[in-house]
Amino acid sequence: MYDSLETVQALNGIVEESLNLEFKAGRALADITPESRGTLVKEVTAFANAAGGTIIYGIGEQVDGERNVAGDLEPVTNGRVTKDQLTAIITSNTDPVFTGFDINVLTVAEGQRIIVINVEQGDTAYQNRLDKKYYQRRGTACEAMYDFAIRDVMNRRKAPRLVAELLIRNQQRQANEHRYRLVPKLRNEGLFTVHHWCLYVDIPTETRLGMQPTQSVVQRPPVRYQQLQYDRFEYSSERLPPATNSLRLLPDQELELTVQSGFPDLDLIVTQDHFRRRLEALEPPLRWSLYVDDAPQKKGETPFEDWCTF
Repeated sequence: MYDSLETVQALNGIVEESLNLEFKAGRALADITPESRGTLVKEVTAFANAAGGTIIYGIGEQVDGERNVAGDLEPVTNGRVTKDQLTAIITSNTDPVFTGFDINVLTVAEGQRIIVINVEQGDTAYQNRLDKKYYQRRGTACEAMYDFAIRDVMNRRKAPRLVAELLIRNQQRQANEHRYRLVPKLRNEGLFTVHHWCLYVDIPTETRLGMQPTQSVVQRPPVRYQQLQYDRFEYSSERLPPATNSLRLLPDQELELTVQSGFPDLDLIVTQDHFRRRLEALEPPLRWSLYVDDAPQKKGETPFEDWCTF
């Protein structure tokens, strides 16, 4: 959601902290101390043990009547802080190891950055190993959890845990045109068999497609993200490809949605003209949304630099 400097700046004076959103000035990461490590892990596990959410480092707060809303940018200036470092702090200090998050770094100016941490809802209760406590986001605060609340969150493991990613395979690279094959991949990381799923794949309309919609892949109405229109394609276990009996996924099973599994190849064609006119300036990611029985919706994206190599 907050994947560009413009979307972060649009919060100023309007949006307040909530169950799913936390603002922190850049000075919170001025030094990586035991205290700042503990606060980071506490915030992340609190979101994971609630409904998920977003932490934005590099934005201040201001008072608007009785509300505390987003203020001016107060960027992170500690150049030693890296995405890999923050990832290591989180994964090495959570039990079980929590990996359901992604970190985006947005450049404000030389030596000034905004760091956005998007946290998924956890599939069980995650403990802060630094103080041996469980936390949960309540309103705009992170509070220690009681035993009954921990047990309740642990019961999430009874729901399926299916994850998706978009693999990119180069098919053709010429001076004026590139062709990339997009391969959606599903992986069952939970303990229960996944019987029913639906995956939306959103592709910038500025690209050309080397595929026509079929019985097993349906084109839905276009959607918009910021300034760009996306074409939406639906893959679903409810529309079985010919000669396929089932698209269920057993625990630890993976499925690539390719010709071998009954789905048409999805090729993205980018011309140099399209790249220069629109794509180069906006750098749009590829996006996906995943729906599974008895589980919350999941969303993700493949950054522009990972799929377009003009």
